[in-house]
Amino acid sequence: MTQVQLDEKAQRILGVAFELAEEGGFDAVRLRDVADQAGVALGTLYSRFSSKEEMLVAALDESTRTFEAVISDLSWSDTDPVQRVADLLALAARALFNRPNFGRAVLRAAAAGGEATTYRIYSHQATMRRLMLRCLGHADEAAVDAQTLQGLRWLQQLSFASLLGWANGMLSEDEVIENLQAATERLLGGDS
Repeated sequence: MTQVQLDEKAQRILGVAFELAEEGGFDAVRLRDVADQAGVALGTLYSRFSSKEEMLVAALDESTRTFEAVISDLSWSDTDPVQRVADLLALAARALFNRPNFGRAVLRAAAAGGEATTYRIYSHQATMRRLMLRCLGHADEAAVDAQTLQGLRWLQQLSFASLLGWANGMLSEDEVIENLQAATERLLGGDS
């Protein structure tokens, strides 16, 4: 799936949506307010994002691409590949924990779904899968066996479920990290 290149107006819109979500969570992101603060007409906003949910998931996708650029500068040579994946997932989770209102808002938006939102979620997941593959020492999916790819897909699903648990107050941050560590070891470490 190809990544959508955002124009300057779409980037402004996402910047405002990010700020509003960080300040007050999901309910604070009102489309009219986003358009006003981004200096665009409401119709311009709708021409780029069909809903608040799509807009918030697009903001997550953009922040994940920024995360990808930061992560690519890290040295992972001191750990084994499976531990690198667990560390990556923990870093991604902590990025949401560090901005809890935004984190909960985008998780709520992602859980709400919709066709356009689903496309943005797949884009986010593709970025995360690329990062996990790098942690495992692979340049792309073509060089990876089907069992490992399935393990990565399951890890993404378990990560999402654990993060939803955190967003809804059912899991602590530490429990999410523990879940991610255990799932990574189980799915990629060869333990049976």
